Amino acid sequence: NYDAYTKWFVKWNYLYQTQNNRCSIQTVQVNTDIITTLPKWKVNSKASKQVKNQWERYIIALNKHEEGHQKHGINASKEVLQTIKKLPDYSSCTQLGTAVNAASDRIIKKYNQKDLEYDRVTRHGSTQGATFP
Repeated sequence: NYDAYTKWFVKWNYLYQTQNNRCSIQTVQVNTDIITTLPKWKVNSKASKQVKNQWERYIIALNKHEEGHQKHGINASKEVLQTIKKLPDYSSCTQLGTAVNAASDRIIKKYNQKDLEYDRVTRHGSTQGATFP
C-alpha cells in the first residue's frame, strides 16, 4: 500500500511493406497512457494551519515523485518508437512482427525496472519529502 500510484502503458502500431521478398516498417505509431492516482484530502476547517501546510508540502512532493514514474513511461515510449523505426528489413513479415514485439517488450521491462529502482532509491518518495506527518 502506497500513498500514490502511477501506471503507464505503451502501445505500438505499425504498417509494413514487402518489396523484393523483404518486409520492412513503413510507418509506426507509439502511444503512452499514464494513470496517476493521488490522495485527496477534504481540508477540514478544524485542521490547524500547520497541518494544512504539511499536507500542501506533502502533496507537492508526492506529485513530484509520481512525475518521475510518468517520465519513465514517456521515455519508454520514445525508445520503443526509435527502436522500431531502426529495425532492419526481414525475410518475412512474421519475423519482423516478432522482432518488433521482442524489442518493445525488452524496453518496457527495462523501464519497469527503472520504476522499481526509483522507488527503492527514493523510498517511494520519502527522500523527496513525500511523507505526511
